[in-house]
Amino acid sequence: MKTTSCEAQAENKELRRVKADIFKALAHPTRLWMVEQLIAGERCVCTFVDGADVDFSTISKHLSILKAAGIVADDKRGKQVFYRLIMPCVVNMLTCVEGVVCRRWTPLPEENGSNQSQTTDNPDNKQGEPA
Repeated sequence: MKTTSCEAQAENKELRRVKADIFKALAHPTRLWMVEQLIAGERCVCTFVDGADVDFSTISKHLSILKAAGIVADDKRGKQVFYRLIMPCVVNMLTCVEGVVCRRWTPLPEENGSNQSQTTDNPDNKQGEPA
């Protein structure tokens, strides 16, 4: 069965919504930290509580957001719950973002003895003007 243009647009709209949900789930410093911890392997919820400066209920809420977005999965073992990363592509995305952040924080070589640093990310940045 052939997909119509309207159906394709609806599918693309839904796909964009799901992608946005994933980015929203990652859009919190504590959740990013949790994902970074899970890159090394599965972790018990207690590890997150011990490592973050927040209470158990807050950690639980963050993990439920990551789970709902399909980024992590849980495994109950007795009274403990372990989480693991199930979206491995997030590792490459975080590495890419870190690279961009590091480039933005690293000043360009000094030009003409000037101590002004510029970034190349700003298209409105004129030669010699600080970013």
